[in-house]
Amino acid sequence: MDKIMKMKEALNGLSAQELKRLLLLTFHQVEAAARDHAAKEALYPFLKEMYDHLLDDRQNQVRRWQPDAGTKTVHVVFGRSPAGSLKCVIEALGRVDTDKIVSFDQDYFAFGPLHDLHTEDGRKRREEWFRDHINESRKDDGISYEEYHGELVKQLSKIPPEASIFIWSSKNAHERTGLLWAVYLLRHHPNPITIIDADEECGKKYNTPDYWCKYKHTGEIPPEKLQEVYLEAEREDPLPDEIRRQLEEKWLELARRHEALRLWEDDGLRSVCVDHLDAYLLQTVEALQSRMPEHEFIKAARVIGEALGMWDDYIGDVFFEYRLRHLIYEGHLEIKGVPRAMRYYSVRLKKLPGRNDAGFSR
Repeated sequence: MDKIMKMKEALNGLSAQELKRLLLLTFHQVEAAARDHAAKEALYPFLKEMYDHLLDDRQNQVRRWQPDAGTKTVHVVFGRSPAGSLKCVIEALGRVDTDKIVSFDQDYFAFGPLHDLHTEDGRKRREEWFRDHINESRKDDGISYEEYHGELVKQLSKIPPEASIFIWSSKNAHERTGLLWAVYLLRHHPNPITIIDADEECGKKYNTPDYWCKYKHTGEIPPEKLQEVYLEAEREDPLPDEIRRQLEEKWLELARRHEALRLWEDDGLRSVCVDHLDAYLLQTVEALQSRMPEHEFIKAARVIGEALGMWDDYIGDVFFEYRLRHLIYEGHLEIKGVPRAMRYYSVRLKKLPGRNDAGFSR
């Protein structure tokens, strides 16, 4: 009973975002176990590891994974899901004392303004945008964006100059934007940097004509696959200085733009207006509504889940929820409930003069 009470306290100490990511990571592990025998055998150790971590003091755990004087390898990741998976990998390899993690885990790089993010004014604008538009803001974690940025820079500054840095970045707008930002922040560090596209490497290693799997982001990949990818990446040459400078310049180019949405298209980042996916969201509502009784409202969570499932890039549910609310405010959708979070309201297409049943102009 004492452990159950401690677990309740640990879970109560997590933010809504942390709980969601923890649950999503568990779902990915269960799904992998259903398809793969090795993953099935690794499921219990994974759940036990998660259980033990939650029972430990959270602050001690954070410090445990930060770079220190004995660090030989630093893993840079973009989100708590890949960080959690890599912790399992590092512990399985027995490298807890030498491998550390810096996680850019309080940001969604696919959306929100990046203009002059490397300045205090730019970071202030980004924080204000999230506060004004996103229901689940980083305020859940109790710190400002500037405080979060300062802590991130502090962690990077602790990396010993002889340590190797591995940046885990699959091909999606979130991680590729994060990659450019991380390389820019590391511009004065002499450390060798290696980029690991775990999804691409998993595709080369595991995909066959009879089995093909595409991961939208690194956090979806099971730890046992990440471990094999990591061990192979250790044999790769780090980025040449010229490539590092090119990536730094790409960040500065991106930080000059004012668009608040980024997509991964044609093997590159594309900055677009924030309403770029609104038509896609309306089409999603239309498709769901066509399969339901006339005039019935559709749960917002169902619309967003469908939109996420059918979209190739990794955007994030909070962005789609923000745009769904905007479509309500613009009069494209009717609402039932209160839009403080996607589970609290439902929507349906609004019929207007001159529009067909789908809500689009003729």
